[in-house]
Amino acid sequence: MEGSSSGNNGSGDPDFGMFCFCGELTPLRTSGTQKNPGRRFFGCANYKRTTITIQMKIEAMQKEIDAMQMRVRHGGK
Repeated sequence: MEGSSSGNNGSGDPDFGMFCFCGELTPLRTSGTQKNPGRRFFGCANYKRTTITIQMKIEAMQKEIDAMQMRVRHGGK
């Protein structure tokens, strides 16, 4: 899966960044991947943990939506 990493290796300027929706500072970093060499981006240190949490929430919501659709199809039963 080479090339899919964000290059979040601690490189970046901690004095220049934005804030992630999780509340952490996202310093400006430089990608070291083959797909995006040298690309600058704001990267949260929690990106892996946050991504997993969001994915779990999306999956739970999808299950709820699927259950609601089944109830509607079967007349609310």
